[in-house]
Amino acid sequence: MSAAEVNRRVQFTDGALGAAGHQVTDPILREYVRRVAAKTMTVEAALAAGLAHLDVEQVRGGVDT
Repeated sequence: MSAAEVNRRVQFTDGALGAAGHQVTDPILREYVRRVAAKTMTVEAALAAGLAHLDVEQVRGGVDT
């Protein structure tokens, strides 16, 4: 898949989230979004990795609850 197509998919995702009043700003979670858009990571794997990342950040005090 071309980089342009991956960027288009990420922009679409950003737009859909923005329309719902949400945004993903964490760089690790953004990378998971990019990987799913590129089809190099499944949605299920991205969700599991993202939740694990957020759990670690919460323990460190980096995520608001």
